[in-house]
Amino acid sequence: MAKFPGKHGKLHPFRHMWKHPWGKLAQRSAKFKRFCWRHGYMSPNFTKDEWASKDGTAVPVALRANAQRQAFKCERLRHRLGDRPIGALSYYRSPAHNAAVGGASQSRHMAADACDWDVSLISRVGRDKFLAAVNTIWANNGIGIYPGGNVHTDARPYRARWSSW
Repeated sequence: MAKFPGKHGKLHPFRHMWKHPWGKLAQRSAKFKRFCWRHGYMSPNFTKDEWASKDGTAVPVALRANAQRQAFKCERLRHRLGDRPIGALSYYRSPAHNAAVGGASQSRHMAADACDWDVSLISRVGRDKFLAAVNTIWANNGIGIYPGGNVHTDARPYRARWSSW
């Protein structure tokens, strides 16, 4: 977990949420999410730099709410998988980068609310455990499974399921 960016020596009102970002209080607090954003984070364990497109384009401010909704879902996943670092293959994609990698024309990555999870992470924690957690956290959102074993999750406002084989 990243070091708490608040003032030292005094108990900061967000310290508890920073240490427990999977909790309901952290998940729902707009003030806490603004605090994270101002200090370079989407959420306590996911930085804005990490979430940026692979071509270097930062998540646009207009998409911050989408990105943070997904990031806090990722915090829940991280917690369910043992509070160890989990990195995704892809988070936000700029339209140019999405086109360059052959992404879907309406890809949720361009809306900043999607992640592609690598099969090596899934294998490390166990496919059944990973998919059980994903199906609980993104129960009313998007989940896709690719032929190579990678998994896509997104925070679209409706349920969608697919596989590419």
